[in-house]
Amino acid sequence: MLSHPWMQGDISSENDITTEFTRRKNVVDTEAKNERDSKRAERHEAKETRAVRRGASGAEANYMSDNFVESLQGLCVHEYGPVYL
Repeated sequence: MLSHPWMQGDISSENDITTEFTRRKNVVDTEAKNERDSKRAERHEAKETRAVRRGASGAEANYMSDNFVESLQGLCVHEYGPVYL
């Protein structure tokens, strides 16, 4: 086996191996960071869309409050006569 041409070829130095693995690790780390950031952004967007909103807001709130005030002003209470206890 040791006489096989594959075993007789050039050998990488320790520095070459360290450099190559460092480069590969940087690529993997960059991809992992990009994936984490995109998932974080997706979760943030999903959280905003599923937020619970109670009551009217914005123009609807102004419209409803104006209508409410007008309806209160239009109320008329009639007396029904004497009250017996």
